[in-house]
Amino acid sequence: MKSGLTRVGGHELEYLLQDQRSGTAIVFFSGLRAPYDSWKSVYEPLSKSHTVLAYNRPGIGRSTKPNVKQDGTRAIADCRQLLKSLSLDPPYVLVGHSIGGLYANLMARHTPESVSAVVLVESAYPHEEQRYEGLPRPWILRAFHGVIGLVERIRGNTGQLNEVRFVDRTSSAVESAPPFPPVPVAVVTGEQAMPFVPEEAVRIHQQCQTEFLNLSPNARQFMAANSGHVPQLTEPTVVVEAIEWAIRSI
Repeated sequence: MKSGLTRVGGHELEYLLQDQRSGTAIVFFSGLRAPYDSWKSVYEPLSKSHTVLAYNRPGIGRSTKPNVKQDGTRAIADCRQLLKSLSLDPPYVLVGHSIGGLYANLMARHTPESVSAVVLVESAYPHEEQRYEGLPRPWILRAFHGVIGLVERIRGNTGQLNEVRFVDRTSSAVESAPPFPPVPVAVVTGEQAMPFVPEEAVRIHQQCQTEFLNLSPNARQFMAANSGHVPQLTEPTVVVEAIEWAIRSI
């Protein structure tokens, strides 16, 4: 697989590419502050027969720090420019984890002609955190919701341009975007709850995951029985199965 840096939108993005020169390209959107190799156990088996692209958003890995606000609109603009610079033609299968699921959701709505399927891996649901209002210990709930904010504080990444500050804006962008296209949607959901998370919060999160099935008439949920929020690390075979199903369903 080829790795490198390419200039996109005023900054350099680090990427990993296996170009099979045929078939549909699989594009990975990582979760908050997660490097592209968080998908390693997923993209390695898939790369034997599919074109795969994983990359680090600004400020992650060797990608340069962001110089503009990192909301969903910027994220999908960077992704589209990266795909163009690498001469990867559509359509694409978009695979998004956590906040990356919001980006995949948004990109599918704005560029339906370029997307053939979407795989949401423990994806954040638009404004999911608002459903937790009134529940105890909201700091735990924010951690439960895609580990958004908690990871930023641990790593000291609290700059004004970081994507964690624009999650609400990205959620609103998804809600106001054009309708989701009628493409296959695979939803990968971890069944294991985070420690100390209230039972009601777990129920809400699982309900949000189920609601993703309403995005498309051709949608299927894949349950990762031994996983929490990161099944691509704990049960990558389930994620691979979901992606392969989505490709077969195109």
